[in-house]
Amino acid sequence: MDYEAELEQAIGYTKAKLLEARSMEVDITKAVETFNKVGEAASEMDYDRAFNLLHKCNDKIDTAIDQHIFKMISDCHMDFKKYTKLDFSNVKRYLEDATYYLKNKNFREALDLSIYCRNELDGIINANIGNYQQSAEAAFQEVQSILYEAREEDDIDIKDAEDIYRCMEDSLSSAEGIQDYEDVIEYGTAFKNALARARRRRDKEREKVENAQETLDKMKKALENISKHFNLPAEINEFQIRSSEAFENKEFEKAEELAEQCAKKLNELTQSCKPEITMEFLTKELLSDVWNRANIMIKNKGNAIASNVKVELTGPIQVRRLPIIAELGFNEKKELEIGIKFDDAGNVPIDLEINARRSWDDQKITFQHELWVDVERASTKSKELSDTIKKVEPVSPPSGPGQALACILCKKLIEESTPIIKCNCGTIYHLNCSNEMDFCMKCGNNLKKIIPESHEESEVSWH
Repeated sequence: MDYEAELEQAIGYTKAKLLEARSMEVDITKAVETFNKVGEAASEMDYDRAFNLLHKCNDKIDTAIDQHIFKMISDCHMDFKKYTKLDFSNVKRYLEDATYYLKNKNFREALDLSIYCRNELDGIINANIGNYQQSAEAAFQEVQSILYEAREEDDIDIKDAEDIYRCMEDSLSSAEGIQDYEDVIEYGTAFKNALARARRRRDKEREKVENAQETLDKMKKALENISKHFNLPAEINEFQIRSSEAFENKEFEKAEELAEQCAKKLNELTQSCKPEITMEFLTKELLSDVWNRANIMIKNKGNAIASNVKVELTGPIQVRRLPIIAELGFNEKKELEIGIKFDDAGNVPIDLEINARRSWDDQKITFQHELWVDVERASTKSKELSDTIKKVEPVSPPSGPGQALACILCKKLIEESTPIIKCNCGTIYHLNCSNEMDFCMKCGNNLKKIIPESHEESEVSWH
């Protein structure tokens, strides 16, 4: 077998492939290195090694051509994705054919179509470069306008956005191709994102300030309110001072935390403090079946001020004139005069209910007790005196030199022709003043009117 002739033929085939690959501008450096070793093997008449080297060389040529064409096709696809606004539909069809030829090792057809697609694609891109330039310039003008407005905003750090703006300005001034203008447009997007982040940081910081300020205001208002009712512990005052200092130092989260701790301590203090209202009868001689003028003592034994204190007495009794006490301090007591009538004598049970409110938060508190009161049966004479009331008629006071009449309730002189009421005990009232009373201030006889506000007693005299 003529191995030398066959080897020459194989070498000629490989040389032709190398020339073709070189004409395709394919990098065949590794294939050439392998091919140069074939001559050495042939000179040593090592035909097996020579054929083996030629086989490897041909494989390397095919691989190099395949990679070269594949890269051209891939670059075209990258441009499709990069320039989405351009119409490459015709180029895409040819590129699909090139891919088909490449898979079937028809390198010449695949390469020709790939080169055609590349040229067509570049032509379309260059034809539209003006549009990209206009888009890039419009994007830059928009960014300029946004930046001018952002610089007027308060409390915002736009350093990152301004750095991107300068890069965008430099990129636009040196732009030559579509890719350069695409970079300018991307800088515009990056600028907007950086400015949006800066505004979010600013808004978040403002929110911190507002939340801290709101918490501090609530704390100060609570302290101002509660300090009227308690002596605040030093610990609470310390929280107030530290939270205010933190706020001044712009440590807003710390200020809010300290204010919340202060509020917690205040809540613990207020929950542990409450009024405790009690009532007792000061008048010991109480009679049944008649109206008694009784003095009672309302006392706050708690450790907090009570407001709107209302006493209710129920049982086998009738009660009149139980006023509401506007405010009752801790350890404070108030003496009141009421009208009370017992239905029977003996040790009489009375249900006591006292409703009050804590002065600082208006929380309602109810106290309920049961009282037992010793009541004597009224004598027949006392009962007759209580039930016998002279018919009261409006009369005019006597007039004449040296005579004057004073109302026991208002203490004012009664002018002539002024209507008066005279009780059977001799006590004189203005007619209008008597409408405020239910029984006589001096003898307790029932005037069938509302009890007066004043409890002072004085003799009415003629002068």
